[in-house]
Amino acid sequence: MFCSFGASIHADSPLTSTDFYKAYENDPFVVLVVQTNTAANRGRLSDKVMEYLASADKPIAVKLAAINAVGWQYAEDNSNRQTLFVDYIMKRYGYTDWNDMFNRATGEMLICVAYLDALGRYLKVDENLAKLAQQARKKSPGSFAVNIVAALIESQKRFHDGDWNGCYKVVDAVRLNKTLKNDMNEAAKKIIFEYMDMYKPATAGIGTYEDVSTENQEPGDFDDGTVTEKQKAMNAVYDALSTNNVQYEDIYPISSPSENEPFYLVQVKNEKNVTILWLHVYMAEKPIVKVWDFNAKKEMTFSQWKSL
Repeated sequence: MFCSFGASIHADSPLTSTDFYKAYENDPFVVLVVQTNTAANRGRLSDKVMEYLASADKPIAVKLAAINAVGWQYAEDNSNRQTLFVDYIMKRYGYTDWNDMFNRATGEMLICVAYLDALGRYLKVDENLAKLAQQARKKSPGSFAVNIVAALIESQKRFHDGDWNGCYKVVDAVRLNKTLKNDMNEAAKKIIFEYMDMYKPATAGIGTYEDVSTENQEPGDFDDGTVTEKQKAMNAVYDALSTNNVQYEDIYPISSPSENEPFYLVQVKNEKNVTILWLHVYMAEKPIVKVWDFNAKKEMTFSQWKSL
């Protein structure tokens, strides 16, 4: 495999090997962060940096690129930088405590806190940190930048759990979600995905993650030259879950249409890794998503499923 646990983990993991700030090196603020992030000040958060990160009118991708530039190698006496930033925004916005900030802060603010914390303790990304990133996603569900950084944090957790297929899966799910606002530049995405694609499973099929990316597809597999039928099916699932306010953690495309089963079978799991839904996706000009009741062996609408 391309990396191993142990010493090499410091230089090769989802959080430490995706230097997407390099795609923003023409941005004045990122340039400033890079220039001031010298050996003597590495990883430190100046008041100017914290002010920028806490400002609601600054672009989220630039904020995250700046945090990325601050990096994961920092002075021991500055290991509490996330605490410093939390204290700063609590005073600025009048949050009474952590729970108040968790509930009231914007998704963009929370992902900055989570990313700073995750980079600061990339060897110990735990469930609480993953939940903070997930809260950011819930509050900014349409932001690609928020979703991809939250996915990198979750990917890091799975990396340490030994779930390398899961590392790839959570990040690739963001790539496949075409409903997200394009608020991160393409060069930054390329840096992230080129590294994360190293974790791509070698095999796919029932019970495992099925590749639904466009990589290695023949031209005839594309409907319009850019988007595969599988991607359209997954986009329809994202739309259906969002429209029906279904809270989920992961989506697994299990099987493709066949003569006997003319639909994509999709598994939906919650944050506890428990299956909450099975879906059938029928391809048409506008894909149709149905809930599959395994016990009753019948399909139903989301409204019928909610009424159970």
